[in-house]
Amino acid sequence: QELGCTINTPAEDAKRAGTVVMDFAGAGDACNALQERKFWVDHRPGYGLRVSPHFYTEAGEIDHFLEALAELKS
Repeated sequence: QELGCTINTPAEDAKRAGTVVMDFAGAGDACNALQERKFWVDHRPGYGLRVSPHFYTEAGEIDHFLEALAELKS
């Protein structure tokens, strides 16, 4: 949300699985650019950019993703 995204997954842990879906203008193009940078995400029109970190995803990798996303959105 700090990056200006609409979060389309529940905020409450008990209502959310391992996927976070965020939507914003240009999410489809951002998805393509992120995939070129080797971030494994996908985009669903009308729903948003889907991100699914796993138990083996390190905090630094998430930070790197968010930095790339912020760069693409600016």
